[in-house]
Amino acid sequence: NICARLLAMQLKKMKCSTQRAENGQVAVNLLKDSLPGTFDMVLMDLRMPVMDGLEATKLIRNELKINDLPILALTGEMREDIRSECEGIGF
Repeated sequence: NICARLLAMQLKKMKCSTQRAENGQVAVNLLKDSLPGTFDMVLMDLRMPVMDGLEATKLIRNELKINDLPILALTGEMREDIRSECEGIGF
């Protein structure tokens, strides 16, 4: 996806390392299989195949119990219900 590649390029210019997950399930598995402190932040696309970002974040917060890792929602949607749902999940 072009947006993910552009974002990764910008982060690399700022000397940040990145790791991309193709979908929410891959993101959950990456966090599940990594040592605490491996990731400083997650940029989560809300609309992905297999498992969307909303469901992935619910699993990260509720099942993996990772509550201190900042997760930023990425979306082109501006609806108030989406914003409220994100805040309720723990973005």
